[in-house]
Amino acid sequence: MFYKESGDDLLWFQHHIDEADMSLHRNKRKDSSIWWVRFTHKGKRIQQSSGTSVRIKAEEFEAKLKSFLWEQERLGVKPGYKWNDAVVRYIGETQYKASRASNISRLRWLDQYLSGVELQAIKRDLLDKILTAKKAEGVENSAANRVLGIVRAILMKACNEWEWLDRVPSIRMLPEPTKRVRWITRNEADRLISELPSHLADMVRFSLETGLRRSNVTGLQWSQVDLARRMAWIHPDQAKARKAIPVPLSSVAVLTIRKQIGKHHSHVFTYKGKQIIQVNTKARRKALVRVGIEHFRWHDLRHTWASWYIQEGTPQHVLQELGGGQDRTWCRGMHTYPMSILRNGSIAGQQFYLESYRKVVRFLLQLISNEKGFRLNSLFIWCARRESNPRPLASETNTLSS
Repeated sequence: MFYKESGDDLLWFQHHIDEADMSLHRNKRKDSSIWWVRFTHKGKRIQQSSGTSVRIKAEEFEAKLKSFLWEQERLGVKPGYKWNDAVVRYIGETQYKASRASNISRLRWLDQYLSGVELQAIKRDLLDKILTAKKAEGVENSAANRVLGIVRAILMKACNEWEWLDRVPSIRMLPEPTKRVRWITRNEADRLISELPSHLADMVRFSLETGLRRSNVTGLQWSQVDLARRMAWIHPDQAKARKAIPVPLSSVAVLTIRKQIGKHHSHVFTYKGKQIIQVNTKARRKALVRVGIEHFRWHDLRHTWASWYIQEGTPQHVLQELGGGQDRTWCRGMHTYPMSILRNGSIAGQQFYLESYRKVVRFLLQLISNEKGFRLNSLFIWCARRESNPRPLASETNTLSS
């Protein structure tokens, strides 16, 4: 009925069917008997292998191919892209992502279920099968969700950006329990550093002072350090968020870096003249056992740094900037009970607290009479010394209390 109402379309389709004999040819390789299809469609040359050496089947393949091209042109049917096509394009468009290596690993695992599958055929039942298979490996819900997340990301791009799909199937994610942020106290940190070999102790001390990730510490180079300005920086291609991170250096961090001068020409932290790559060593694990610290990863040093800053009263937005603009979950569940903001070199906290001291001193200068001059002078001296040393001496405390 359709062809009677659209005679021109029928003639167009039949014309190309009649040309099948003219567009079929053998592979140029002498040892191959496969038929190839070659013709021109809307000025574009189409050439594909039929995958068969039987001429009749090759003609059927050619007829279906031309029929599909006709449906695309006249009926608006979208091409049948496969999962493999989407993966290749997705990898090409996400070369900048820090998670590129882990994404490729997940995509390789997905090949056993999705390789050669049409994107239109990826439905909820197939995704549930993938989820069940991943959970059967004994992984946590978060690992299974990361696999489904990469599938969802590709399908969303295929639908919203590439216009390969009309809709994306609903993808069910597994619940992920909220875990407690692991951190250690300053006393525990001191005991851990005392038990570590010198090269690991320096890296732990520097990590606790700066909050940098493991790869940023092990890969830190002398060209990224300015001791005169007490600054270091992480280049955008080295940062997880792909933006530069300025790193203010405390006195402890500066002293730690100075200890490394002369050990290597390019990298700051080394061991026996070579760059350190692996930090989860047997020496570190034994040190953790000796000091009685359990379930403590290297990345938890970053959590510890963030926790100490929060405890010292550092604003959360300042902490996020110092940490590279990510990991907002640091501030959830942190112990925010008030402590001395000046303790152990909190940069943002020191500036705020010292300015408050200056305002108090100016106010007292106006109110206190000459008879109180001695006490005022003692207070001023104490504030000045406190500015350079957060922990006042016992003698100073006694003077102020008198």
